[in-house]
Amino acid sequence: MSKIIVLVGSPRKGGNTEMLAKAFADGAGQHHDVELVSVADCRIHPCLGCNRCYSGEGHQCVQQDDMTAIYRKFMEADTVVIASPVYFYGVSAQLKALIDRLHTPLRNKFRIKRLGLILVGAAALPDLFDPILLQYRMILRFFRLEDIGTVLVSGSKEKGDVLQGDGISRAYELGSSLANAERKEISIRRLSADEIPAALDLAWRTFSEYESPDYAPEGTEEFRKCLQDEAYLSGIEYFGAFDGEKLVGEIGIRPDRMHICFFFVDGRYHRRGIGTQLFRFLRGVYPDRTITLNSSPYGLPFYQALGFIPTETEKSINGIRFTPMKYSGGDDKQ
Repeated sequence: MSKIIVLVGSPRKGGNTEMLAKAFADGAGQHHDVELVSVADCRIHPCLGCNRCYSGEGHQCVQQDDMTAIYRKFMEADTVVIASPVYFYGVSAQLKALIDRLHTPLRNKFRIKRLGLILVGAAALPDLFDPILLQYRMILRFFRLEDIGTVLVSGSKEKGDVLQGDGISRAYELGSSLANAERKEISIRRLSADEIPAALDLAWRTFSEYESPDYAPEGTEEFRKCLQDEAYLSGIEYFGAFDGEKLVGEIGIRPDRMHICFFFVDGRYHRRGIGTQLFRFLRGVYPDRTITLNSSPYGLPFYQALGFIPTETEKSINGIRFTPMKYSGGDDKQ
């Protein structure tokens, strides 16, 4: 059983951020000790930048406030989840003050190994979460933390708006996935030639369930043809994620162009970090390389969380909607 701290950064009681945080806690609480911390209810002053914590006895901050209790919680927790509304393309001021106060040698005593992120915003802009996701990835890298996943919900302004979509269920699933992730080890390896048909079948099943609804029938048929086109499939290198002997995720790349052609995870294994593990494995095989892909509308938030950035606006060819994206090697190393 892990100790999980959920930092709720919204000052609005009973709002969308709190609803999402509680849904995550309900899912994770089945197997873990989860504590919700309302940052707005804590007395936390902004960092003074005096660096007294580096020279003072016990590295204590000169400001005596509720950060003392937060430091103790971080010394006990295995996992921290940040839940915040989007305020002017950033996290809330209350939460930012807490994050800034982590600039202290006391962080060397933290037990935290994993980090998650829950964001909700009123706007429906496609790049609404990008500034926070950039900071999130840099925090992951700085503290060398495992990314357990993100829940990003836009278009939710008034209290309860988040109940209208799938945000609550996604937050709950992220929480419940932690128990599943700890119970089973996922192995990743290069696929042999006789395993490729299973990978293509996984691609078709996952596409049909999650991505096809965003396409016209012409686009779905075009994708089906690609899976049967030997000329198109030639030269693709495949890597698979296995739960025991079962293939549950796959990534296919053209090494000559460093372009990802297929990237799918079985729907029953979504939000367990398997896609992230697959991509990290690929980066280990091809370190410090620029990687490209064409993201479906469904996959766009996931790729953005990995560190991919759009290089062009969304396009549509033969009914296939996609956004060209690029990942520059070395930008997001753990």
